[in-house]
Amino acid sequence: MKKQHASFTALVMIFILFLTGCGNTVHINADKPVTLTLWHNYGGQLKDTMDEMVDEFNETVGAEQGIIINVTSISGSAALHDKLTMAANGDPGAPTLPDITTAYPKTALILVEKDLLADLYQQFTHGELDAYVPAFIEEGRLEGQGLYVFPTAKSTEVLFVTGQFLTVLPRIPG
Repeated sequence: MKKQHASFTALVMIFILFLTGCGNTVHINADKPVTLTLWHNYGGQLKDTMDEMVDEFNETVGAEQGIIINVTSISGSAALHDKLTMAANGDPGAPTLPDITTAYPKTALILVEKDLLADLYQQFTHGELDAYVPAFIEEGRLEGQGLYVFPTAKSTEVLFVTGQFLTVLPRIPG
């Protein structure tokens, strides 16, 4: 959970760097908080964990820095893809794009092609990126070398064997 919290905080801080570096119109001030919207499609335990991390961020770093994360949970990756695509295309009745979102590379590519995503590559050192599974980082590289999808909820399947031999018996019918 601590690693997930660190990843979430890092992502929010990266976005804040983009927000403050994009122009002179946005100034972060604890007395006049900035609200950032976050869409995700997490459910169950992962949703609960995300909600806890956002609440903790809002009550600590966010309160100190003047940043509030407003979360919208969208059930299912297909629904999230549809909403993001509609917003990116400016479809009638489409919602406004969020400031931060979870997305699969297929969806992110649509947003990158419309110049709607920030390249996160410059925000990390090589050492920081090396701390992640290389295939997960590579999956997030779109349009050349840009890093547009950052692995926050990836998993791998692992089998641990503790030095004991495993015997698989044939299944006996009946």
